[in-house]
Amino acid sequence: MYERVYKTLLDGGAIMNITDSVLTSIKKLLGIAEEYEHFDADLIMHINSVFSILTQLGVGPSKGFMIEDKSATWKDFISNESKYMLVKSYMHLKVKLLFDPPLSSAVLECYKTQISEYEWRLNVAAENDDTDPDEPEHYSGSYEVTPKAHRTQTLDTSGKVLSEDLVIHEVPYYQTSNASGGVTSYIAKEGDSK
Repeated sequence: MYERVYKTLLDGGAIMNITDSVLTSIKKLLGIAEEYEHFDADLIMHINSVFSILTQLGVGPSKGFMIEDKSATWKDFISNESKYMLVKSYMHLKVKLLFDPPLSSAVLECYKTQISEYEWRLNVAAENDDTDPDEPEHYSGSYEVTPKAHRTQTLDTSGKVLSEDLVIHEVPYYQTSNASGGVTSYIAKEGDSK
């Protein structure tokens, strides 16, 4: 009951869950609207720094984890629902301190104390974790790709679990008239670009 109320309050009325976007949920916790993207690059950098710390604490994929955009979900990082809220609360406070630290030294100390407690609890949980170390890592990259003419594209999916289908868009094809009265076709590139 209380956990459900807590989840509801965190998301301003809608229940947050493990399949939510990492970036979007952290933006909501910081009071930033999902559609306001001006700080996304800064937030992604801070979120990835915290994921590095979590990896060092033994939480999440052993090879590390990072996000590139709002497509990565919490489930891509951690499949254990019991640790999810702790990881999310920890992420929120760490990113808040990096992105928008409080002016009050009392509030700052309160945040630091809470972060220390979360780190201790996450470390204990990681030490007592009975999950299979051979469990495959979840893929967190883009699920859509458009072929390019002069560039190889590799999606780092080897040995990872995908949460949705990959979408390979059609090869870009353009036609323009030329000085000789004919038609010039561009396949997999735009105009004079390589």
